[in-house]
Amino acid sequence: MSLGSLWDRFVTGLQRYFFGPLEVTPGEISWFVDRFPRLVAVLVLFYLLSRGIVWILDRTLLTEERVRPMVASIADRLIFGLTMFVGIGLSLTYVGINILDLAVTLGLVGAGLALGLRESVANIMGGIALATDRPFEVGDRIQIGDYWGDVEEIGLRSTRILTARREYVIVPNRLMDEREIWNFTKGYPELRIEVAVEISYESNVDLAERLMLQGAREHDHVLEFPEPRVLVQQAGDSGVELELWCHTSETRNRYQIASDLRKATLQAFEENGVAVPYPHRTLVDKADQDEPAAGIPQDLGQPTLGPRRLLVATSGPSPARRKADAIIDLAEHLDANIVLAHIPTRPSLHDRRAGERAAEVFQATAAGRDVGIDLVMESGNFVERIPELVDRHACGAVALGPPRKHTVMTWREHDIVGRLRSQLEVPLVIVDPDADPTVLDLESVRLSLAEREAELVEE
Repeated sequence: MSLGSLWDRFVTGLQRYFFGPLEVTPGEISWFVDRFPRLVAVLVLFYLLSRGIVWILDRTLLTEERVRPMVASIADRLIFGLTMFVGIGLSLTYVGINILDLAVTLGLVGAGLALGLRESVANIMGGIALATDRPFEVGDRIQIGDYWGDVEEIGLRSTRILTARREYVIVPNRLMDEREIWNFTKGYPELRIEVAVEISYESNVDLAERLMLQGAREHDHVLEFPEPRVLVQQAGDSGVELELWCHTSETRNRYQIASDLRKATLQAFEENGVAVPYPHRTLVDKADQDEPAAGIPQDLGQPTLGPRRLLVATSGPSPARRKADAIIDLAEHLDANIVLAHIPTRPSLHDRRAGERAAEVFQATAAGRDVGIDLVMESGNFVERIPELVDRHACGAVALGPPRKHTVMTWREHDIVGRLRSQLEVPLVIVDPDADPTVLDLESVRLSLAEREAELVEE
């Protein structure tokens, strides 16, 4: 019986079911009863045959001594699938179905499925690529993206990793084929561990280096070769930054080894008088301060700023370096002091340090010039905070750098100028380091600064 005849029977059955009474002829019943048991028998026979072939190959040609477990697993699945495919084809031929027509139909269906299951196909191709390239094996300690752990199983579509947190992660093989893979077991099993520490400028750098090397040499899991060494990374704001480099073959315990070395270093520093610096903050109670002199505002943290003030927004030290000269020139031209505003969306220690470094850049640029700098740090919506700071610190104008182009914009700089101008009651200055200050009306800036100055003097 051809595939066309089967299709005619199928269509006829649907028409009978939906549009008329279901009528089954005795010939159709006898055809189904006669062929269905033989079809099931052939399929069962080939299923047992495929399992038997896989069992024999696993114990002869695909043993662990001959091939890698990943290759054996992929070969088992391919052989099983191929054998079952042949069995299904022969069983359909045995019951009288034309295989050629069926192959054409399945080819069209397969093309449609390939478009819909392209990710699954990509995973399978990634598994074949892993079997060919062999970047890692079962039991290796690897890192791919944010995942760090031991390879538990390598399948045709996915790879299973047991992380150091005892999390079982299933990673699709197409990601394995697209991303970088760090293998800490294959090739060179030695892993370098880096331990950074900072000491004060008053401490002896040579003594600190000897103590760090001594702690590394005394650790059981630190290798003698390559030899441990200490590098002076840089002279930081609070002290000298040192970094210990050493190697270990216990890659699975690298975090614990690094923790042991830090503890040993801190203990040795304490016993030998090597100081570790930390930030200092001075808190001043307003009740202990003298009353401010007339004409000097109490809002500013530094009473050195005069009443003529220019509010300048900065997002960190790098933008400050680009525009500090132009801003200082403008302030000096207007005979004004600068209230430097750093306004991250959410407060953090990193953002606070960025604001302090930006202030250091402005202060260094203003050295020897008659321009005072006062740093104000807030958090929240930038456009909402600027008008509040203008009123709080009685600033007569606001200065911004030019909007950045072709970068990720932190403050939505494409419309920030327009939004600020609609909310500010004082002039807004756009300072371009490569050109003259772009101001709507420079005379209006001077007038606004003078009006604010007069208000403060009256108060």
